[in-house]
Amino acid sequence: MRLEAITWDRLGDLLAERLLELKTADGGPWPRVALDGAPAARPGELALRIAEALRIRGRPSLAVGTEGFLRPASVRLEYGHQDLESYYGGWYDTGALWREVFGPLEPGGSGRVLPDLWNPVTDRATRSPYVHLPPGACCCCTVPSCCGTGSPSTSPSTSSSPRAPCAAVPRARPLDPPRIRALRAGDRPRRHGRRADQGRRPTPSGLAGLTPPAANRPPGAVPAPHDENEGRRDSAARPAPRRPSGTGRYPMTTAGDIMHRGAQWIPVHETLDRAAQLMRDLNVGALPISDENERLCGILTDRDIVVGCVAMGHDPARVTAGDMAQGTPRWIEADADVSDVLHEMQTHRIRRLPVIDGKRLVGMISEADLARNLTDDQIAVWAENVYATTTTG
Repeated sequence: MRLEAITWDRLGDLLAERLLELKTADGGPWPRVALDGAPAARPGELALRIAEALRIRGRPSLAVGTEGFLRPASVRLEYGHQDLESYYGGWYDTGALWREVFGPLEPGGSGRVLPDLWNPVTDRATRSPYVHLPPGACCCCTVPSCCGTGSPSTSPSTSSSPRAPCAAVPRARPLDPPRIRALRAGDRPRRHGRRADQGRRPTPSGLAGLTPPAANRPPGAVPAPHDENEGRRDSAARPAPRRPSGTGRYPMTTAGDIMHRGAQWIPVHETLDRAAQLMRDLNVGALPISDENERLCGILTDRDIVVGCVAMGHDPARVTAGDMAQGTPRWIEADADVSDVLHEMQTHRIRRLPVIDGKRLVGMISEADLARNLTDDQIAVWAENVYATTTTG
């Protein structure tokens, strides 16, 4: 057995690569994958990361979570707070989940999916627009009531995810017909182990890791992929030129609209062990490097730390971020049009772009941000230009 250090981003990419080769058990045109895990393991966030990684690789995909099909609070309270079985079998509208998600993706189905009927943030009914999945599109579902412990069907002999050393990591499995039939029938799974009378209380929020499309998803909820080559291929550091607005998916969409906020500088003199801790705390894979005058002088990625420092036998506590900064990176103004963003990233073959507003770092644009905000055609053109000339990241 070979052990490998893995990041949250890398896990999502590995699963996406596996799912590209996945064949449906029922012979239908839509692969369906269920991710099971405790809410603290954030299976919904992993589902979103996998869906975005698949889109980047040219496979249309959609992430759907059971918390988008919660029953009203009054109905949930009817089942009681202490009944673990009711949490899985009574809190979710499995009939609607079957009707709006799994049914249309069966062989002969329409492929027309409704992502949610409930907003878990406001705990109010909602209705996102229908999404039409073309044949071959993948549906990533966080469905605790039909896979993992308590599943009424036999687990498949193989898992879609590598074995994880920690039980807190969500599990991904092909969603086969027995599991789907269990949802359709509304079977309540049997829970083994400690029962409600032993004082264990269910988590009312369900799978809080996944926010449906209609909810207010916090910016930067999904970690960005890694690229150790960013900031090294450019010959001049300057903001992107202005181009006419309105050429993106939505009129007047700007870099500030699609970026994820919360980006932080790391000083050029900071050591790599501290940089790794900051990446962990911020749940990001890259940090802009600033000099003494708070000017952008590079971008440090987690892959830089692993490949450029640890793998070379250096001590991360003695190597600084400035030692890893090579070349001069590019950035873009917050009010620049999305077409400028795409032009800049494609022209210079970079996968992350810092966003500046008045000489102040206000955010970062990664391929995950593009996947959330652009059309499949725009993503395909971007990926063709960027991935065709890079082999790492």
